[in-house]
Amino acid sequence: MDRSEVIKLVEQVQAVPAGSVDRAELMAGLAAVEQLARWAEECRNELARELIDQVVTELQADKRTSVRYRGRVMVVDRACVVGLVDQVFTLRAGPPAREELRVELSMVERIVRWAEALRVEIARELAEVTSFPEADIAEVTGSGVRDATRTLERAGLVEQAPAFGDAMAAGEVAVAHVDALGRALHKLEPGEQSKLLAAQEHWAGVATRLTPADFAKTLDHEVRRLQQDGGLGLFERQQRNTYLRAGVRGDGMWFLNGAFDPKTGMLLSNRLTAEVERLFTDKTPDTCPSDPFARQEHLRALALASLIQGQGGSRGGRPEWVIIEDRRRPGEPVIDTGMDTHIPDTALAQLKAQAAVHHVVVETNGTITAPGQLDLGRQQRLANRPQRRVLQALYTRCAIPHCPVRTPHLKIHHIQPWEHNGSTDLANLLPVCVGHHHKIHDDNWQLTLQPDRTLHINLPDGTTMTTGPPARAPT
Repeated sequence: MDRSEVIKLVEQVQAVPAGSVDRAELMAGLAAVEQLARWAEECRNELARELIDQVVTELQADKRTSVRYRGRVMVVDRACVVGLVDQVFTLRAGPPAREELRVELSMVERIVRWAEALRVEIARELAEVTSFPEADIAEVTGSGVRDATRTLERAGLVEQAPAFGDAMAAGEVAVAHVDALGRALHKLEPGEQSKLLAAQEHWAGVATRLTPADFAKTLDHEVRRLQQDGGLGLFERQQRNTYLRAGVRGDGMWFLNGAFDPKTGMLLSNRLTAEVERLFTDKTPDTCPSDPFARQEHLRALALASLIQGQGGSRGGRPEWVIIEDRRRPGEPVIDTGMDTHIPDTALAQLKAQAAVHHVVVETNGTITAPGQLDLGRQQRLANRPQRRVLQALYTRCAIPHCPVRTPHLKIHHIQPWEHNGSTDLANLLPVCVGHHHKIHDDNWQLTLQPDRTLHINLPDGTTMTTGPPARAPT
């Protein structure tokens, strides 16, 4: 799509009168928004490939003009969108330099969020003039009725929380932030929902400063604060909603699909993780896919089959808890249950009798005290269980900055490679996701780990990333 086609789509969107009740006008506007969104998303994907090692965390600052549009304050008006489109095409014509790509990606992100906000707003208006808006939205956007229903749910949500609608329109939050708010509200009773919505201006501001994943986590803490029963009501609903489906797909593959309450999930997850470690710590079957993420899914499936056939190891599904006391930071110790979700105190008390509890202490000088042998030297290449336990206590996710992959899915990397006389000592070990593990080995990323675990990453293009010592937030 060239510049003139993009500008024409912008004009078609802007031509829909505010408050229109004409179904044809609204569907034409929605179709134009959908094409704009797809163009912008294609640009974003292309830019992300060119800038794959750089995560853009802030939008490009520029002068913006507020105008009234469709009953909501749209900080991005026609002139601004056209200006963004012009700059994108201008930068596209030049050689791909890192800084220009960063600027271009931020502009495309602004356009994507503007289109997402309009998509939601037009869907809301379409719902007022047609009896089956899901069908119209699915037809225009080329999606299914389920996706159209999600769009309408977002429209209803921004009606409840107009501060998020305004933030979307301004390009300050993404659809994923709005979805996180919706999930949080779903966990609350009506009275508790009102309290959360009463503070929507505050939470919209918080969303502008956090990634959708971190915003969802922050909202989870607020949900637990608002719940009068400590989350027990939610937990009981989760127990009732536990299910397991099985069937045969069109390609002949037998499948399982299920959801479990956090307590049951902890036991199943521990059992499955233990079996993956037992079977595949030092070997990989020939059937593994080449894609690193698909490989992990394949290994978990084989581990599940082993358990069902009664071939599992002796470790079982006993919960393993780690109590982390970081004396560099004030506050109470942190209890890591191995599950990134809230479990009510009553359920935790039931699990406590079964759990193996380990203590990890980080002294003020960074020295780590924990049970087990933490330095193996050249005795063995693979990290042992005590070393993995300490790394899990220190790192909640991949050690590479901005990576969201959580601890259970990480590989243990030797900073000084084992094949270059590196040791399997805690000071030489770092948890990283499968994708970044390949980056380090295949793309010549150079990592340096300081005694306090400050990490320096030197990339092939000359960029250096640094992240401070890992630290768990105190409870």
